[in-house]
Amino acid sequence: MLDPQPEDPDDPDSPKKPGVPVGPVESDSPFGEAVKADPDDPSKPAAPDDPTADPDTPEGQPPREPVKEGDVIVKFGDKEDPESPDDIAKELDEQIQKKIEEDPEADHVDIPVTIERPNPDDPDADPEIVNVIVTVPITPEMRPEPPAPVDPDDRDDHDLVIVPADVDPRSSGDITTTKTAENVTPGFDKRPNKASALVGDTVRFTITVGNSKPGSAYYDVIVKDPLPVGISYVPGSAVVTDATGMVYRDFEADWDAGSRTLGFCVGDVPGLTQATVTFDCVVTGEALSGNGDLSNVAVPLGTQPSQTVPEPDPDNPTSGPVVIKRDPTPPGPYNPEDHGTTWDDKEKEVIDEIRDIFPDIPEGEDIAIPESEPADPGKASPSDPKLVDDDEGPADVKLVKSAENLDRSDGSTHVGDTVRYTVTVSNAKQYSMWYDAVIRDVVPAGLEVLDGTMVLTDAKGESHQVSASCYDTKTRVLAVACGDLAGGSAVTLVFDALVTEDAVGADVGNVATAHGTLPSTREPGGTGSVPGAPFVPSEGWSSFIAEHPGVSNPDPVYPSANVNAKGGVVGNAGDADDKKDRTLLRLAQTGDAATTASVIALVCALASAVLTILALFRRGRRRSA
Repeated sequence: MLDPQPEDPDDPDSPKKPGVPVGPVESDSPFGEAVKADPDDPSKPAAPDDPTADPDTPEGQPPREPVKEGDVIVKFGDKEDPESPDDIAKELDEQIQKKIEEDPEADHVDIPVTIERPNPDDPDADPEIVNVIVTVPITPEMRPEPPAPVDPDDRDDHDLVIVPADVDPRSSGDITTTKTAENVTPGFDKRPNKASALVGDTVRFTITVGNSKPGSAYYDVIVKDPLPVGISYVPGSAVVTDATGMVYRDFEADWDAGSRTLGFCVGDVPGLTQATVTFDCVVTGEALSGNGDLSNVAVPLGTQPSQTVPEPDPDNPTSGPVVIKRDPTPPGPYNPEDHGTTWDDKEKEVIDEIRDIFPDIPEGEDIAIPESEPADPGKASPSDPKLVDDDEGPADVKLVKSAENLDRSDGSTHVGDTVRYTVTVSNAKQYSMWYDAVIRDVVPAGLEVLDGTMVLTDAKGESHQVSASCYDTKTRVLAVACGDLAGGSAVTLVFDALVTEDAVGADVGNVATAHGTLPSTREPGGTGSVPGAPFVPSEGWSSFIAEHPGVSNPDPVYPSANVNAKGGVVGNAGDADDKKDRTLLRLAQTGDAATTASVIALVCALASAVLTILALFRRGRRRSA
């Protein structure tokens, strides 16, 4: 196919031209079956004219572009400007051997070829440049002969033992370890507060060990991971991906939820590769006992390749070939006690290896195995209590309201009676929190809150006298800040109300509500409310209630058994007039009257002063006259 007698380069009448001319080409030869190269990547065949056609049909094959007699090969494979058929034959052999090394089962090799072709329209013009792909079959005789079996008893009949180079696992050395934390709790992506890890959240940690030194390896890399208090391992969650991409999971032996220091083998880590392990942990209530810091680190511990080569026997230097007997540690959970060692001894082995490999380290200098940067899942926070019943059980936060007629116990209620209301809000979920809880009670007409009777007992059991300003006499809303409501605690608001004439024939049933802020919606570091203080939402009650769903007593509460939605209050004034002066509504009205009287008195005083000044002015004018 190649012209065996190209123009003589020493002939002055035949100037040398680049490339190797092509002789006659058979149609079923590799040159005759060449195809067009991809215009964007000449090392690959062009796409077929019909990409949807069957690849086994001509329409599904790259378009043909046979090499023709008279073409000049100016590049063959990686060989630029070949000068003879021998150059092309040598490059063809190298391309075949390279392909066999990449894929021992390969039966052909695709070789990119660049040719110059005379311009058929103008033979005197510059030739056309054409890129094609030539497919050459790989026949059995092209394959190298398999090596002869090694005789282990013949010291001269074996290959050299190739051992990877050692690594420098010290800080700024060849081994890098990274650790990340991701909150994978369902719904976490929709939380307003993503800076916290709530009790019960699931956090996925990923540890990656990389080796940046070409030609080296770090054998049997063990990742040591001491977990902080408040983080509990999820058995069965570990997944190891070794340096070859092989994935391991569902291990027979695993850590339990109470394990404090985890260990995982990620296998060998050759140069320019990395291996990873991922596992899940759950945030527990113990996380709330400290400062809330859940960040933690990982430490890589491996074996240097040189440490696996046996020392020669000085008493028998001709004992035979060096045989490296390694028992690689399988990827997965690793407990040093199962291997007859401890974490301290394992770390000491690594440090001793470093001293052996780097003898220039000064005697007595401390060697530290570098840790990963801390992986921080967020500040530990209490969990959200449930506010409604669901399939898993009843709500965690509940409100209970009761009423007691202090003046009679026969089930009736009369005008002038005093009714004591008790509102209790409780949180039953351990390690949860309801921040800035508020009790809101819209007091119905016919009931007037009595001054000095409002008392709040907070979650710590401390009592707070509630001021009259907690009750808005115009809207009849009683709103009291209760502070934070932790799991297992409760707050109670008690107040007395006077039954007035407006209650006769009216529905004086009463429903109280409680509202608060869930940890998942509150950024860490917020300032809490003061128990017993007045509460008035800056955004208005409608917006506040919409943004702070709450709880309420399920049914209206009435002053006594004989009072219901149809009425039942007896219109006997009794001593109501004596008690009216103690109602907050009465106080507010009295205060308004006093204010009006003060204004009138001030106006009168000002008018008197003006008249006095005017009289003095007139008297002065008379004297001057």
